Amino acid sequence: MNAPHSRGFTLIEIVLVIALVSILAGLGLRLPYLLISQAPLGLAADVTLSAIHRAQALAATQSRDSGWGVRIASSSATIFRGDAFSSRDEADDDILPFDTTVTVSGSDTLLFAPGTGMPAGPYLVSIGLGGIATADITINSYGTTDATLRQ
Repeated sequence: MNAPHSRGFTLIEIVLVIALVSILAGLGLRLPYLLISQAPLGLAADVTLSAIHRAQALAATQSRDSGWGVRIASSSATIFRGDAFSSRDEADDDILPFDTTVTVSGSDTLLFAPGTGMPAGPYLVSIGLGGIATADITINSYGTTDATLRQ
């Protein structure tokens, strides 16, 4: 005689499946929050790097026979023409805004020599996001840039 076959799942199988689904759901809900919360930091770092590279290129090509620089503030990066931010011609300014929730520290004015695009010195710019993470942008004396993210 054949033994009757049981149909369905055991209680242990159901509990294990619910536990696994709960763990995956918990991880899945946290990931978008982390990505969204760090978005302003990434944007500010990208805008700053873009401004630095543009000012270097303008200085290297001797655009308007002048050196160029970048002034980094808490809500924007300003590309300017001249040897100093205070004596610049504001008509040549290119202001690139970014999120006001980030904080900027370190070098705030970066200058590049006409004809070569070489920086006036090594620079370090730190962009922070309320203790969550920090992006460090460094420019060495040869003009090479590097960006690192610290959490």
